[in-house]
Amino acid sequence: FLGGVPSGTASGQPVALTLFDAIKRALEHNLGVLNAEESVGRTQGARWNALADLLPNVGGRVGETRQTINLAAYGFPVAAGGSPLVGPFNVFDARVSVSQSVFDLRAINAAKAASHQVAAAKLNVRSARDLVVLVAGDLYLEALAAQARVDSAQAQVQTAQTVFDQART
Repeated sequence: FLGGVPSGTASGQPVALTLFDAIKRALEHNLGVLNAEESVGRTQGARWNALADLLPNVGGRVGETRQTINLAAYGFPVAAGGSPLVGPFNVFDARVSVSQSVFDLRAINAAKAASHQVAAAKLNVRSARDLVVLVAGDLYLEALAAQARVDSAQAQVQTAQTVFDQART
């Protein structure tokens, strides 16, 4: 929460800020808030991974081979003068498999836990934003109070100087 992400170009001129502007800039550029918002995306990804364990598993395999078969090896009679070899020929094999667990308590609990982690991450973002708003507002009001003290001290110096000048004459 102590770091920030700079944007724009640096200027030597002071920038007049309202309380709303100060809070808006703090929320847009505070690293704590940005990290908390990124953690929501990470936990949502983990939730999708946990939900994937509840889905059916689909697999597939495709294969092709070129074979030559010896018919004599399988006990088929071979005509006199004929070749016992058949082929070469291609064998194409394509298979699809689907599996689904009927009840997987571990996967169900993991999906519920991931959903709770997403909710916790969203609440963490709200908490981070509330903290940044509180600190930015407090610092803004402290700056206003300090400026008022400076103005008061300058007025007291002018009053004292005026009283001193009148006493001298």
